[in-house]
Amino acid sequence: MSETKNHIAKGSGAGQPGLEATLSVNRNAFLGFLVKRLGNRADAEDVLQEFCIRVLARKDQLREADRMDAWLYAVLRSALNDHYRKSGRSRRLNPVYSSKSMGAGCVRLKAP
Repeated sequence: MSETKNHIAKGSGAGQPGLEATLSVNRNAFLGFLVKRLGNRADAEDVLQEFCIRVLARKDQLREADRMDAWLYAVLRSALNDHYRKSGRSRRLNPVYSSKSMGAGCVRLKAP
């Protein structure tokens, strides 16, 4: 977490110009955080993209520039948790959809 502190622009509150730069400079640190937890770079890239969108959309919620690193990692963990929820839901639904797709109009063949 301390990796981001070196690149945080000091300023007051939301809309500081340093936020976009902080995201850019620390992209690899954020991506590494996600890859380590997800074990999959493609999923990590997806979560990172969602994280960046959330940060830019919610930059008005950042009150203290000195705590930007904590705020960023809170948003990152939130995006990661949402990914886990979505992927868990899709894993639970996939068997339901695959069994329904074999429904009406499909003939199951028996092995000889």
